[in-house]
Amino acid sequence: MSVNSSFSLPWVLGTSGATRGGVGSATSSARSAVRTTPDTVSFGDSIPPVVGFTDYTRLGASGQWQFDLTNILTPTSTGVPAAARSPEEQKADDAAIKQALALIEVGSYDDARQLMHDLLAENKTNAAAVSALGQADLAEGQYTDAERQFLRAHALNPTVGYDNDAQNARVLQGDDASVLAIARRWVSTSARRDEGIRVLITLTQRSPDNAAAHLLLGDAMLVAKDANNGLMQYSIAIGHADTKLLGELEQRMASLVEKLPDSAFVRQLLGKTYLKQGRYDAAVRTLTEAKNLAEDPAGYGHDLAAAYVGLGRASLARGELSTALTQFAQAKELDPTAREVKRAMAEGLLAQAEQHARQHDYKAAAAEYSQMTSLLANGGDKALRLRAADGAYAVGRTLMNKRIAAGGDIAEEVGAFQAAHELDSSNATYKQQLATTRVALGDQLTADDELEAAASSYRAAWELFKNNLTYRDKAIDAFVAHGDDRAFNLNYTAAIEAYRQAYALNTSNGTTKQKLAGAYNTRGLDYLDQELWAQAALDFREALALFPDNATYQHNYNLVSPWDPNG
Repeated sequence: MSVNSSFSLPWVLGTSGATRGGVGSATSSARSAVRTTPDTVSFGDSIPPVVGFTDYTRLGASGQWQFDLTNILTPTSTGVPAAARSPEEQKADDAAIKQALALIEVGSYDDARQLMHDLLAENKTNAAAVSALGQADLAEGQYTDAERQFLRAHALNPTVGYDNDAQNARVLQGDDASVLAIARRWVSTSARRDEGIRVLITLTQRSPDNAAAHLLLGDAMLVAKDANNGLMQYSIAIGHADTKLLGELEQRMASLVEKLPDSAFVRQLLGKTYLKQGRYDAAVRTLTEAKNLAEDPAGYGHDLAAAYVGLGRASLARGELSTALTQFAQAKELDPTAREVKRAMAEGLLAQAEQHARQHDYKAAAAEYSQMTSLLANGGDKALRLRAADGAYAVGRTLMNKRIAAGGDIAEEVGAFQAAHELDSSNATYKQQLATTRVALGDQLTADDELEAAASSYRAAWELFKNNLTYRDKAIDAFVAHGDDRAFNLNYTAAIEAYRQAYALNTSNGTTKQKLAGAYNTRGLDYLDQELWAQAALDFREALALFPDNATYQHNYNLVSPWDPNG
């Protein structure tokens, strides 16, 4: 599973204020819950029990995180005594606060503030509304303003705990290191653990690459028996951890695998730590076990493919080409569209092509360079492309020299020069050589009476140099010759297509225009003999469109115009 480390955790979990009610309301369940867990997040040799864990392997890819917002998003009171507001007014205030919290969650901070300002204009003592203003400030990183709003809410209702929110906002005014140090002290005791978790969530929001914060948050959540979220924090931490933290995470994951041997997700996290450490054998083994445990193994292919890529590159560095290609192929089977997998495959093919060239197997080398073009499409690694282009061109030149010296088929060198051009299209030498070779191939095909293929080869040369009229005219002549051959054999449809290709290359060429119109008219007459009136009408119409003043075409069309579906 690929975990997106830049996700935005629900803002409300950064504070506790959104859970508060007003005067006379109960403290939130998150505040009042009795903790029975140890007063430490230093695991030592043991991991706290993972209570109620469900395997959410695909969670990261879907973007659906497992924070329970039920209590947080549903305030219990508007913050004033019941006598001051009717039940209907309290219900409306509750709905407005809930709407403001939802707006803050999606980043619409100004809209949320306006909604709360409107509410406070009618009910100035609504502590929950003031707290919601603090939440908006906190979400935007305006910690000083958030502290002021929470203190204001606390003054309106000192029984809920808004002062704790103010203290959290004050802590968050420090730098990351100081915030992390305070949070570490807080989560080590049950009395302050909730506040420490809230501070850590906000810290990971503002510094999503802070692996230490994610690791500590994961530890604290597991101690708080929030296993799903704790494991997701570990997953994010793995993506950003340095060597030391990876060692700590490996210990966590190994212990969890022992406790949850059937969890594909936990085993995958252990495999990802091996992958980040460059321990590819262990990563392949562990990630394969995770994939085999998963109900839906589709989400496990990316990491496992990356591990095979690591193995393959290590094999390639040792000169074990065959092994490397096998490992790259396994990676491609698991994650065929991944850019890094394609690049690794190209690295393997390049090594193989260079080996074949050294062994004078230039045909095989040319084929491998051709395969590289699709793997390195859309950019790829520039240095790799240039190296491959140079190799492909050298192979093409060798094949050309061998053909000139001893005869043979020109098609193999065309493939090599085509690969060189595609890999480095800015190289004028490669481009010119490809065009020249395509013309030579066209001449060879013409001599072999393969006129359609010859025409295509000439046209490909002209498309490289559209100012070269010789290339264009060769293509036109070959298409016309192919059309004449097809018309002689009464294959009017193939003749029309060949003449159409020739006409498209030069619409001012009267000969090709006349041949195209004549072929349409001849096929129309053939349809007429078969009493296929509609088809005949369409062909006569095409001929007439090319030569509107042609009386024969007009006469033929008039015969069947009532059946023209486009008439």
